[in-house]
Amino acid sequence: MLFTGKPLQAVDAQRLGVINRLVPAEKLEDEVRVLAGQLAAQPKGALAAAKRAVNHALESSYEEALEFESYLQEAQAGSQEFIEGVQAFLAKRSKK
Repeated sequence: MLFTGKPLQAVDAQRLGVINRLVPAEKLEDEVRVLAGQLAAQPKGALAAAKRAVNHALESSYEEALEFESYLQEAQAGSQEFIEGVQAFLAKRSKK
């Protein structure tokens, strides 16, 4: 696509991993709402850290990216979200 300028067909985009699913137009809004709900239910700090790690990795060496991810993991390990998640996992229950 970058070299030819040809559009990427949806089925090819899915096959190549550019997108993760195809949704008929009439179901798109419902699918988006389900995905948004799933994301909203996730720990906010962990999602923010993951986004920071991805953004940092785009302009970093492999070693720098690993070091930054290690820093973020250590910071998350002290968060209340992390503690609650571990407790929920150990008790085999849903997190609060």
